[in-house]
Order: sequence, then structure tokens, then C-alpha cells
Amino acid sequence: MSVDNHVDNLWTMANLTPAQTQARALGAQCDRCPFQGQTPVHGVHPRGAVACVVGEAPGNEEVKHGQPFIGPSGQLLDKALAHAGLTRAQVGVTNALLCRPPGDLQDELRKISKENQARAARGETPIGDPIASCRPRLLRELAGYSNLLPVGKASIHALTGRPASIQALRGAIMELQIPDVPGGPPRARQAVPALHPAHVLRQKRWIRTFFDDLAKAVRLFRGKLNWTEPVAVYHPRPAELRALLKGTGQGPGRCAGLRHPGWVAWDVETDGIESLTCGMRCIGFGGLDPGGNASRDWAVVVGVRPIAWAKKGSDPDAWARHEEALCHPEGWPWYAEGELEEIKGILREAMAGTGDFAGLVKIGHNAGYYDRTVVEQWLSPERAIHHGAASPEAAAGQWALRVPMWPGLCIAPALDTILFHRLVASELPHSLDYVGTVLTDIHKWKAGHVAVESDSDEELHVYNGPGDCAVSARIVPPLLAGVQRRSLTHLIEPHHSVQAMCAGIHRNGLWVAQPWRERTEQWLEAVYLRTETVCQAGAAATGWRPKPGAEKGTGGRRGQAEVALAAEAAGAGDPLEAEGPGSRGARSLRELSLAEAGAPRRVVPGHLHNPRSFPQVAHLLYEVWGFTPPAYTDGGEGSTDDASLRALRRDSRLTDAQRAYLDALRQHRSAQKSSASVRPMRPYGMTWVGSDGEARRGGVLYDERIHPNYNAHVPVTARISSSNPNFQNVEKIFRILCQPMPEDAQVRAYGRAFGRRKYVGADVDQLELRLAAALAGCEKYLDAFVSGGDPHAMTAEMLYGARFASELTHLRRTGKKTQAFTDMRNFAKTFVYLVIFGGSGETAWNNLTASEDAQGRLIYANVKLGEVEALRDRWLREAGEFPRWWERTVTEYRKQGFLLDPIDGMCRDFLDGEDFNEIVNFKVQAGGAAVVRRMTARLLGGLRDDGPLGFEKSWSRWGPGAGLVTQTHDSNVFEVGAADAGHGPDQDDSGHKAPGAQATGICAQVQEAMTYEHPGLPVRFTATAVAADNWMAA
Repeated sequence: MSVDNHVDNLWTMANLTPAQTQARALGAQCDRCPFQGQTPVHGVHPRGAVACVVGEAPGNEEVKHGQPFIGPSGQLLDKALAHAGLTRAQVGVTNALLCRPPGDLQDELRKISKENQARAARGETPIGDPIASCRPRLLRELAGYSNLLPVGKASIHALTGRPASIQALRGAIMELQIPDVPGGPPRARQAVPALHPAHVLRQKRWIRTFFDDLAKAVRLFRGKLNWTEPVAVYHPRPAELRALLKGTGQGPGRCAGLRHPGWVAWDVETDGIESLTCGMRCIGFGGLDPGGNASRDWAVVVGVRPIAWAKKGSDPDAWARHEEALCHPEGWPWYAEGELEEIKGILREAMAGTGDFAGLVKIGHNAGYYDRTVVEQWLSPERAIHHGAASPEAAAGQWALRVPMWPGLCIAPALDTILFHRLVASELPHSLDYVGTVLTDIHKWKAGHVAVESDSDEELHVYNGPGDCAVSARIVPPLLAGVQRRSLTHLIEPHHSVQAMCAGIHRNGLWVAQPWRERTEQWLEAVYLRTETVCQAGAAATGWRPKPGAEKGTGGRRGQAEVALAAEAAGAGDPLEAEGPGSRGARSLRELSLAEAGAPRRVVPGHLHNPRSFPQVAHLLYEVWGFTPPAYTDGGEGSTDDASLRALRRDSRLTDAQRAYLDALRQHRSAQKSSASVRPMRPYGMTWVGSDGEARRGGVLYDERIHPNYNAHVPVTARISSSNPNFQNVEKIFRILCQPMPEDAQVRAYGRAFGRRKYVGADVDQLELRLAAALAGCEKYLDAFVSGGDPHAMTAEMLYGARFASELTHLRRTGKKTQAFTDMRNFAKTFVYLVIFGGSGETAWNNLTASEDAQGRLIYANVKLGEVEALRDRWLREAGEFPRWWERTVTEYRKQGFLLDPIDGMCRDFLDGEDFNEIVNFKVQAGGAAVVRRMTARLLGGLRDDGPLGFEKSWSRWGPGAGLVTQTHDSNVFEVGAADAGHGPDQDDSGHKAPGAQATGICAQVQEAMTYEHPGLPVRFTATAVAADNWMAA
């Protein structure tokens, strides 16, 4: 050490406060920490403490008083400890960091990570990690504790040395291996992670969970966990399995004396997340002793395929095990040849509830969707299709995707605890991880671990049987009691029917026209390249230069030669120009052509601007152009999100070049977003790299159909949601790629053609406006619905008065709509849905100015806030029943602490506290979902023949894939035989306009089934059906 450095160190030590000196004495590496110089807040450790609470970092109050957990977070912690039977004097308290960060801790850590990435690129020394810098001190401070209660994400990071999700770990009973000193041998500590009380104070829905997790931790520390391991039976012989599932206690061998109360829990483990293509690894069942003796509860696991079948591993023997596994049938190595087939026969009987198992109820967690589909696939006749190979022979050794033409098994009777939990606690997570950790004391289970991560078959089978199946069985009684306590048992059957509908939609899928998809991707790529070039030219023309020291390069993902090619690609035409009917869908795609954008034909010299770089865009907008950011990120930087770009676009100081840049940037991002909707429609064998760097695989399976997931348990309003991919968010223009399955594709997928098909689509007419008007008792709207009038024209008349009335008179006299009529009516239609739920004038204005046309141009960019506020005031005067309804709804919530939807009685508690817009919105959103559910239930019961008997027939009359193929909020789309489809109102058989024509065929029956009247509401709900050749037109 140099003399200068020694002097500097002496000066530093001499100027340290006692708290800073103490931190360094305990091992804190303060010189490496970016938060150095702050006042440390040391932990408090009472003599004989039961456990230590480990938080994240001190807050304002803690720094002020020099003690941890004495602010609002500490007060909540004290209440939770008291609920668990402890006082603050019985626990130690400390934090992962002794010093308060300058901002939100997670934001600061993200900033440090981002800066270190930039420093690494420049070859500079990284900023120190605050958690790693303080960890040596924390380890020494916790040396005397065997019981830990980490609260918050940073505390887990500090204890384990690696980041982890606190939501995934909370409530889990864990054994942490932590050394007493840095580099020392690890020592086992008991821990139950929990959410940080500050997070709980911000999102009050977690209060009960926080209290429950701390109570569980105290039970653990005192050795009073309420968990008894079930009797575990692995790989039962056929006679044993039959006896267990019969539940009489008369079974042989290991099953003797094991019974169940007429129902069993069940769960499957697979090698993937797609239920239609994954391979079965094992299936398990769990039963509760009818006499309440937990030591006689049981779990049984049937092994199907070893991990080596699909998982090769990295050790030298992995390939040998994999090759060996492929040479054996299902059931190896646990069952003799043919034995698993006997077990599958027992399972078919048990799952169908026939024979020895008549009336046996099967209960699982999300089993009515995922597990049901997997088992129906596994126990039904299969046909294997090998993807990515020219023939099955060429695919030898590859994993085959097995999808049956149609399942020959229906699992019944069956119940799903995920739906029970949604009824009991609609605003909390519904995963088995969450529900199991809240309602049971199982230990060493999950804790962020998933089945596909199991390293051995033994580990997987324990995870399945004594883990998932035992937990699934033991949560049934408290969940059913909760449903009964809330008087919601009447919703069990309808919510299960919606889940069955979702499973059916997933199985059906939608056929994708691959040539159209390919040309659409090419067109989007051309748009993407063109707008990138426009942005680069526009940035250069408006003064953009890279920041000093910024990395050199083209600024884009392509080099200059590629950018030049991109400019030439600006002439690329519509991808659907060469093929496809001249439908309105094809015309809409042509409308989106950006050929008129005038992309430059030369490469911008020097450093090219990268429109995908948020820092570069922010630098251009806020430093080069000098505009004030309309909004800021959590990190305090000027935001470049779309709302900010739209706000800037309205600024009158913009030059034409700046306005052109903003338009091109929004189109560039729109093309990128659109690609995310189209790429999942690729065949399964095609892959691409996502924006996160992870590989993605196409979603179209062997049947040439894409099979999105539809979820019945996610939204609090009981609507269904979609995922993997989210087909409820597919832009309308790209829905044209999904079409009724042509006969040649049927032959390729199913071995025969079932006939030409059509889509029949139906939207509920003004669903939310009708329901809101009925709840508010707004006479003007209700009269319009009764008389068959146009509610949106009526809204326009409320807003524009005599001006619109004259246009309406002209329409009635001539039968022709003027452009002014159309513009005012369209504005009124958009406007009314922004105000009927109590939205403010500013909220309405923000949404209106975000409205775009088919080309992505802002429709109402120049509308002023004052104009919208004046229109809202005028509407409120004309429809005064609405604000009175809002007030009644809020009063109702305050009086009873929850709300029920007006159709089904679905309940919401608003656990995060009173939110005016959510309270007013709930009854309409949840009631609307109930209306659509009732309509769809009538349809899924079957359709009448046109003959005089009117008997019911299954949708499957038109072959695999026919029936309900998608539901988007208030819209259903069915795939049916073309000969039976008929046509909608004001259509002829060819789909052309025919004013006055009545709906026929399936269209007429869909309209009839989707007509609904509720006895408590003064409005009739109707739908308009149409027959079409693509999803967009339907």
C-alpha cells in the first residue's frame, strides 16, 4: 500500500461514525458499495430470540431513529407477530442492507445492473453489488440463529447469494444452507420466506397471506406444524391400484386399510407445458381417510415414462440411458410388458366413472383443463406424427408429438379446486403453490421448483404423490367450506362448464393459412426495415448525434448494406396481393401499406440512430430536440412509451420532420408488435428468437391448427383469458390468417375429408352499454334498445345536439349517411364506453387521443382536453341516471364490503381498498361475462336439425376441430359445415349484402341461442351472427 493510500484510509477511518465503524467491523465491504456514506441502521437481537426477521433495507423512519422496522412496515410486522403469538422482544430484526438506498431498492439494483452492462462493454470496472457488499456482515450477524424469517426479495438474495422471486418462495418451508462466516461451512437454518410488509401496505390484498405466512413460520420454529406425511405407494400392481381407487380398504399388500370418502385427488406430471403434445411421465392419486386419521391418508404414483426417455442430461452415461429408454415401452422400468396396459384399462374405467368406480369423483387443481386434456390424450387412441422430418422413418429417435383425432374418453364426474379458490378469493393467485402453502403446512415442497426441473424419477414421483396429490386432497375440505360460507355453491357447476368449454376450444384450435402467414411476415419485415430507415434519416435530419463515448455502429440490427437493401424493400407490396379472395380482410391489409411513407433510398452516413434503443430515442427527444418528457420511468428517466410519443405528437412546436420521425417510430414499433402476433402461427417445427433472446417455437401442430390456451380461472370478473399465445389480443387485421379448415388439409390431418366448412361468428350487441344502462336505469338508452334504435347515434345527438340532429334528418330523408354523420357517430361510440364507468374527462381524453385508424394514424390527436370535458358534462346532463348509479354502487360496496355481479352473483372483495372505477366497472364486466356464459352454454348443448323433431346433435358432426374455436370477450366463433352454416341477417347465401334478409341455418340458431333476458333487468341481450370465410370477417 502506498503512503498516500495509507493516509487516505486513516483519514476515512477517522471520519467514520460509530455505526459505520461497527458495520465494517462486522465485515461489511462499504468501500465497494455504491450506497456508502449513508447512515447504517444495525439490527436488534434480544437475548433468547426465537428467530430473526431479515428485511431488505431501512426506510426513513428507521434511519431517523437508528432502529430497524419501526416505521409503518414495522408496525404491520408487530401486528403479524402478535397474531402468530410472538412479541418484538422475542425476535431479532435486521436488514440485508444496513443503509437506505437513494430510491426504491429494486429500481436501484436494476440501474446498477444496467450501468454494469454498459461498463462491461467499455471494459471498465463495474459498480459494486450492494447486497454482496453487505452479505459478509449479515452472515456474521445471523451466526447465532437457526430460525430465519426473510421478508422481501432482497433478503432471500442476501441469504442465499442468488436472486429469487419472493412470490414463488413465500409461504414455503425451506431449509437454507448458510455459513456463519464468509467462506465457512454451511449450516442448516429453518426459514419461511414472506412478502415484505412495505409491499403488503402498498397492495393490501396480501395482508391475510402475510399474517398466515408468519403464523406458519412460528409453528415451524416451535415444532408444531400441522402436517402428517401420507402413506406413499409407488408403482402399484393393477390389483393394488383398483383397490385404492375403489376406496373400500380391502386392497392387497401395501393398500390394505387405505380408503377414501368417495372422491380422490389426482395430478399428472409431464415433460412440457402444452397439454396436446407433452409426454406423460407419471400420474398420481391422493385420498383422505374418511375417519379423519391423517396418518392413513394416502398417495399413489403410477410411473409411465422415465426422465431419460426425453431428457438426455449432460453426464457421459446420459445418451446411453436415453437410447435404452427409447427401446422400451411405456411403464418401463417399473412395470412388466403389458402390465401398464392393464393399469391404463383400470384408469379408463375410473376416470370415466364406470364399473367398479361408478360415482367416483376426481378432484384436481387445474385438472379440469390441463390434466384432463393430457389424460384424455394418453388414454385415447393415438396417432403419432413426427415433426420436422420428411417421414416417420427419418424421424427415428426423435420425440413424437401424439395428438388423437378425437378423445374417446370423458373424465367425469370431476371437480377442480382452482375454480373453488377463484370463488373463495378471486383477487389472489390460484396456483397450487399459493393455495397449498396457505392452506397446508407441507414442507420441502415446490419453493419455486417445478416438476420438469426434477433431476431423477424418484424426485419427480415424490413431488407428484406425497407432494401435489396429498396437497390437492387436503385443500378440498377448506375450499369447499369457503365456497359454502360465501353462499356461492350455485356457481360451481357453471364455472366448471366454462372450464370444459375452454378445454374444448384449446383442443379444437384454428386452422392457419400458411401461405398467407408467410407473405404477411415478409410484408411486416419490409415495413419494419422501411420504418427503421425512415427513423434513421429523420433523426439525422433533426440533429441527432450519438452521445460522446457511445458505441459506434449502424445503430440498428443491420449493417449499412442491409439498411440500403431495406430502403429498396420499401417497394414491397401487400403480402396478400398475389393470392386470396378479394375480401374486406385483404383490402384492410392493403390499406396498411406504408409504401407512401417515402423511405429514403440512400444510407445515412456516420452513426445511425437505433429506433429500438430507448436511451437513444430519449436522447433524441429530450436532449437533442429539447422537449420536456410527458412522463418518467420508475428510474426517473424520460419515458419513450407510446403514451409519451402520442403526447409529444400533439405538441404544436413539432416540425414536419420531427412529426414524421414520431409517426415512423410508432409504425416501427407497431410492426414489431404485430410480428409477435403472427410468428406463433408458424408450424411447430419452425423457431425464432424472441426479444428476450429465448428460442420460440411455432404453435401450429400437425393438424395445421394453432391451439391457444383459454383460461377459466384468471380474471376476477369470471371472463376467460387466453395465453400461449394470447389469441384475444391478436390484431383484427391478422385474424384473416385463421380460416375454416379446407378439405385437403382435413385429409392431411385426419386421413379423410369431412366436407367444406364455414365460420359462424356472433357478437353480443352493445353488451356493456346495455347492461350499464339497465343497472343505471337510463331511460333514453333503454328506450333505444327496446325500439331497435341506434344507441350510438343517440349518444352523438346528446353530444352534438342540433348539429347531429340535422345529419340524422338527412339520413332519414335520403337514406344516405354523410361523412359528418359517420364521424360524429364513430366518435360518440368510442366516447360513451370511456365515460359510462365513471371515467373522468382527462381519462376519456387520454384514451380518445390514443385511438388509431387501420393505418396506425391517430384519429383524434388534435382533440383538446377542454373539448372532451365539455362533451362529458353535456352527456352527464342528458344521462343523469349514470352518476346516481355510480354513487349507489360505491355506497353498496362501503356498506357490505363486497359486490356481487347482477346475473350470477360472482363476488369481489376489492382487497386492495376502494377504487371508484373498478367498483363501478365490476358489475358490468362480471355481469357481461355471465351473460356470455349463459348464451354459450345454450349453444354448446347442441344445435337443432332443421327437421320437425328438433333433436340435439353434437358439434362433432362436422369432424375434428369443428365447434367453438375461439371466444373473445363477447364474441363467439364456430367452425361448422358450409352447407349448414346458412347466412346472417341482411346477407345472402354468398355473404353479400341483402337488406331485409333473415338469418338462416346455423346463423339463425346461434342468434336465437344468444338472445337472453334476465328477470331482474329491463333490457334484452341480443347478438348478430354472420357466416364468413375467415376469423376477421366473422
